[in-house]
Amino acid sequence: MLGLRESECFTYAVHRGDEMDFVVERAGRRYGFGFKASASPGSTASIYNALRDLELSRVFVVFLGERGYHLADKIQAVVVRELAKLKGNWEAV
Repeated sequence: MLGLRESECFTYAVHRGDEMDFVVERAGRRYGFGFKASASPGSTASIYNALRDLELSRVFVVFLGERGYHLADKIQAVVVRELAKLKGNWEAV
């Protein structure tokens, strides 16, 4: 779907509870993906901590909704059916 190699992908979790479901490292940049069941997810302390700890370029909060939206600087809510459109174009979203 996203054209990724296994060596580019990992997950992130720390004892204090912060986590990122899926992290991609490509061309010297890291991108985080969090998958949410909510129809209108927001940004969380865990997302901000992962942004800082992992030095993420962007975070995509993937959810089952009708339309994606901007959550905060470097954080974008993306509808799951639109996920494939991100392939190779993560900075432009």
